[in-house]
Amino acid sequence: KYVNIVAHSQGGLVALDYLERHVNKDPTIVQKFVALGSPFQGSYSAPRITDLRSGYPNVALGISSNGKAHTALQNTEVYVAYGSKDKYVHKQSATLIKNANPKVYYEKEYDTDHSSLHEGSQIINDVNFFLYSGIMQGRDY
Repeated sequence: KYVNIVAHSQGGLVALDYLERHVNKDPTIVQKFVALGSPFQGSYSAPRITDLRSGYPNVALGISSNGKAHTALQNTEVYVAYGSKDKYVHKQSATLIKNANPKVYYEKEYDTDHSSLHEGSQIINDVNFFLYSGIMQGRDY
C-alpha cells in the first residue's frame, strides 16, 4: 500500500520517527512526505516546549535514531515549507530533513508565520500540486 504524509510542526518529527522505527516492519510505502514548519533541529520556543528541546539531532548527521543510515525516506519525495515570519522554527531546522537522504527534495519559503503554514491558499495549492503532479522543479510560482 502507498500513502502520502502531510505534517505540520511536531507532526513532521512524529512521522519521521514512526517511519524510521517501522521502515522494515510496515509494508506501507510513503511516496511523498510534506513537512510544514517541522523543527528537525529544534525550535526557538524550546525552553517552553520540552519535547522539542533537542529537535531531531540525528537528522543533521544523516543517521536515524538507531544510529544507522537513514533509509525511511530513500524512496520518498520530500517537500518542505517554512515561513519567513516563523518565530518558532528557523529555516535551518525546517530544512534539515534533506540530510535524511530522500529520493527527491524540494523546499520553499513562504511569507507567513508558523501557524499559517497549513492555512495559506498558495501553500495549499503548492502542496496539492506536489502531491498530485509529481513535478516541482521548474514550477513557476
